[in-house]
Amino acid sequence: MTDHRPADPGSVRLRRWLHRNSKRVLVATVGFVVLLIGLAMVPLPGPALLVIPAGLAILATQFRWARRLLDAVRARTGQAVQRFRHHDRPAPVVDESPQEDDARHESGIVGGHSDVA
Repeated sequence: MTDHRPADPGSVRLRRWLHRNSKRVLVATVGFVVLLIGLAMVPLPGPALLVIPAGLAILATQFRWARRLLDAVRARTGQAVQRFRHHDRPAPVVDESPQEDDARHESGIVGGHSDVA
């Protein structure tokens, strides 16, 4: 004879919750793992600046706070790129000291070669 005990109400609720939210739990797990790997790459060698936004993008598919944070990261990245592109770079400095040029002509060396044969 089989024993038909009533299921524990807590375990039934847990199973129902997991069934309804399994995708969200999976996305949260994968997103947080990628995000933590990216954060670990900040002091360690690795492409942290690519991995962190990837983790946020994964989390942003299910969580509004991650979407807002990702949008803020994108905006600041865009601002930094614009500053870098429009930054006035100083012209290269070419030292054409007239004293060195005069010294080379007086010694008979022009263009690094002696005129004396």
